[in-house]
Order: sequence, then C-alpha cells, then structure tokens
Amino acid sequence: ALEISGWLKIENVVKGQQDWEVARISVVFYDAKGTRLGDWPAPIASIQGTRDWALYDNQYSIPKNTAWATLEISMGNCTGQAWFSDIRFMAYDYDLKPLVVGQPTHPNLKPPSPKKGDNWLLNPDFEMPGASGWSGGHITLDGHQSLHCLTVENISPAWTSPAQDVSFKGQSPA
Repeated sequence: ALEISGWLKIENVVKGQQDWEVARISVVFYDAKGTRLGDWPAPIASIQGTRDWALYDNQYSIPKNTAWATLEISMGNCTGQAWFSDIRFMAYDYDLKPLVVGQPTHPNLKPPSPKKGDNWLLNPDFEMPGASGWSGGHITLDGHQSLHCLTVENISPAWTSPAQDVSFKGQSPA
C-alpha cells in the first residue's frame, strides 16, 4: 500500500480548459520499461481558487510490476500561485507497518520496526534549497509548520510540474 500526502495553499488559481488543469499533487506508476501501468490514478489534490493551507492525502494499491512511481506537484496549464509543503510518500508492508527504503518484503516476513516517518522522497520538506529532486519550482520561506515550501507560479497558462521519480528497487509494498 502507498500513502501520499502533502500540504497545499493556493492563490488565484484559474483553471485551464480541462478539469485537471489546476494546482495538483498526483502520482503515476510505471513498469521497468517505462510504460504507465493502469489508468491515471486519482490525484492527491486537485484544486483551484484561493485556499489557505490544507492537508491532502490519498492511498493507493501499487499495481503489479511497478518499478517506479512519479510524484508530481504541479500547476497544469493554469494561472495563479501554489505553495507545497511537507510532502510524504509512505510505503507499507503486508502488515501495514511503514516500509523502510531498500527493505525486502514478503507476506510471511515481518519487517524490523522502522523509525516513524520513513518517507521515500528526497528533500520532502524543501529544507535544502538548491537540492535536486524538485526542479521547476522555487524553494521559499513560510512552509506549513516548516521553514520552507516549494512555490510554483504561472503568470500565464503554462505546464509547471516539479516531479520526483521514486524507485521501488525491487521491493513489493503490499
């Protein structure tokens, strides 16, 4: 199982021509050849207008043969400004305990007790300005309950989509 969550604040986000052309947090699963698996999963967040910080989350069953997933935080062909903070990408084993990155899984094997918050993302709190992994946005101050956040602004309709690929490295979360 996979749980993805994040805080999102928006200002004056005007939707593009399609319903998905708004401020979004989304995930897509791929096999080892780079082929998308299944249909487009429901987004974690998909909003427009002006809204203060709010937590958005969703849970997913990971499709069979998933090699990696791409987590995207975006302003898709719309205008406005969005702030993203505290993004979490948590995988769980068969007994619903957080799965440590690189830890083997098996339905009959209980994992060691991981520390709370085993997030599979690099720089999920945007605390390392200049770090790779979220190109396309700007790390700014005033995150939600953290010092920094990732800010994405479109003055005219554009596709601005900071993303991060997360490899499952042969692991099979439940």
